[in-house]
Amino acid sequence: MASEGVARSLPDAQQTPPNPRSDEPTTSQAEPVKAALFAVWSGLRHRARTGALAMTDQGVVSGTSLLTSVIVARACGQEAFGIFVLGMSVVLLVLELQGALISTPYLVNSPPLSGDEARRYGGSALLHQLGLAAVISAGLALGTLLLSAGDSRLSLVGWVLVLGLPLVTLRDFLRRHCFARRKFDSALFMDLGVGVLQVGGLAALGAAAWLSPSRSLASVAAASGVGAVIWLRANRSDFSPRFRDAMADAARNWSVGRWVFASGVLWALAIQLYPWLVAALCGAADVGAWGAAMGIGAVLNVPFLAGQNVLGPSIARARASEDTWGFFRFVLRVSAGFAAVVLCAALPLMFFGGWVLGLLYGNTYTTYGGVVSLIAAGVVFTTAGFGISRGLFCLDRADLDFWVNLAPFAILLLLGPILVRGWGVLGAAFGLLLAQAVSAALRVVALVFATSRAAEARSS
Repeated sequence: MASEGVARSLPDAQQTPPNPRSDEPTTSQAEPVKAALFAVWSGLRHRARTGALAMTDQGVVSGTSLLTSVIVARACGQEAFGIFVLGMSVVLLVLELQGALISTPYLVNSPPLSGDEARRYGGSALLHQLGLAAVISAGLALGTLLLSAGDSRLSLVGWVLVLGLPLVTLRDFLRRHCFARRKFDSALFMDLGVGVLQVGGLAALGAAAWLSPSRSLASVAAASGVGAVIWLRANRSDFSPRFRDAMADAARNWSVGRWVFASGVLWALAIQLYPWLVAALCGAADVGAWGAAMGIGAVLNVPFLAGQNVLGPSIARARASEDTWGFFRFVLRVSAGFAAVVLCAALPLMFFGGWVLGLLYGNTYTTYGGVVSLIAAGVVFTTAGFGISRGLFCLDRADLDFWVNLAPFAILLLLGPILVRGWGVLGAAFGLLLAQAVSAALRVVALVFATSRAAEARSS
């Protein structure tokens, strides 16, 4: 076998086939690249799905609110609709109070937790919510007793709120729990169910000519209660309430978030007291016009509230990654961009608000198109101020946000009566716009001051 002998005598390099080119990745080298690309793609797909769910959920909630106001306004008439709007303003004020005192600390502190720790903290927040609801219901009962000599329809609305408000606040807390735990699909299912029950119940009562302000509010509360109880029954493992933990968590939340709470309450009062001012100076019928205009303006809640879910975490991350003045520039940049997006959505309402009012609520509301325009413009200023407010929170200067919110409250007290007495609902809308614009400008000043102080402290 001469050929075998020759083969054995050749050097090893001549027997071994040539290596692949060194610039071509081998299979083992390509695997990490593929894994990284797959991880990036999965993350983008997850964020897109999460954003779509959040936007859809907010669309369901805003759509339910709009359909509710349209049904009540058409079935009850403008004056009775005004009574309903006054009742809903109390609901919105209480939700703002609960958000500032309970939901905001929960949204901040809950996401990093897991397992039993998350369940115990969730249980504490649930006990806080139930306790706050009981206190507010007791206060409403006392207020309704004191005002029982007035309008009987308003008194009846008060008693409905005493019984029904805890159901609405429970549903709102569970929604925010879903957001904190990234369970957007669960929130969507609950809100879809509540929306179907609420709109369906109101439509049925309206068709039977049984709808009134008190029955409308009772339907809203009943739908929220059914949805909340069913959700809580299916997800009860999310909570492990313990009274001792609840007391400790309440003390911690208050020590960290008392300025956030005070600022939120002051802002809510400055916004939600306008319909009561209109009722006192102009009457319930004008409150109905205010409610219709606010219902159209609430369409902007879809981009506004969905954008908050993106902007808030982004600002918090920027505080950790940017230097002090870099963080300042980031906050201004994203706030301006956020306001520009909402402005694009607000422009059609500014120009065609009267037509939309007549289409949805009836021809008697067409003359209030200017009110819709002012409300839509005000939402744009509020949007710009949101990011700056979160920037102040990240700089641990929520106290400055509180002092800023004194300005819209002062405008309500000092200019509100003059504007409403002179120009009615249009004057109230202008007062609200002025308050929102002034507070946005003052927040920029406060952010400059807070950033300067933080930069000085860091350099010293």
